[in-house]
Amino acid sequence: ANFYLAMILREDDDPGLAKKHFYRALDINPDFALAYYELAHHSEKHGDLNEAKIHFQKATDIDQNFVEAYFNLARILTNPSEYDQAIRNYETALEINPDFAECHYWFSKLLVAGERLEPDGTLIKKSDPQRAERHLRKAIAIDPRFSKAFYRLGLLLKEQEKFADAYDQLERAIEINPKFAKAHFHMAVLLMDEKAAKALSRAKRSTEGSSANGRKPPASKRRRTVAKRETTRKKAG
Repeated sequence: ANFYLAMILREDDDPGLAKKHFYRALDINPDFALAYYELAHHSEKHGDLNEAKIHFQKATDIDQNFVEAYFNLARILTNPSEYDQAIRNYETALEINPDFAECHYWFSKLLVAGERLEPDGTLIKKSDPQRAERHLRKAIAIDPRFSKAFYRLGLLLKEQEKFADAYDQLERAIEINPKFAKAHFHMAVLLMDEKAAKALSRAKRSTEGSSANGRKPPASKRRRTVAKRETTRKKAG
């Protein structure tokens, strides 16, 4: 009863009310992993990340298959000193559930950032874009309408100067979510980049040549062609 009352009281202006009943539930049942998990979310919502980390960790200690607890713990382990711990928790979550698209997405963000502390306390940035790309593509394969994953993949590919592929990923993000402001912005930045513009022009000529020779153009080109046909049919109707 205390747990369910705590869940109801989470929306109260006083965060202490829900917390009190979460703790009462845990006094009665110290192995209540779900109570620790929900208490962790409650603590995070109200800005107490250190307490949230403790409660997510406790949930995983009690239930070693609690995939959401491993994921959320990894997600809030953002200090460079916690980099290796975050990696371990993401990996554990994906060992339990390899088809956890959101986990692949957040793991990729950590790998791109790559900020960690050396044993001597030196802050270094050691990005792993190849591994990040694999996780983003996996997230997209699991959830083909994951607009944020397409967006992040587009940014990653742009950094690697794979401009045509970056364009396709950003375009797909916008197709899924036409109000995705950041995707529109970075698409504009990409199109204003002189080196990118030349690469996109070459890709366009190559696509047109492939079409003339009877080969199928890339998926993004086919999508644009289909969209144009649909528009033409609507106007004709």
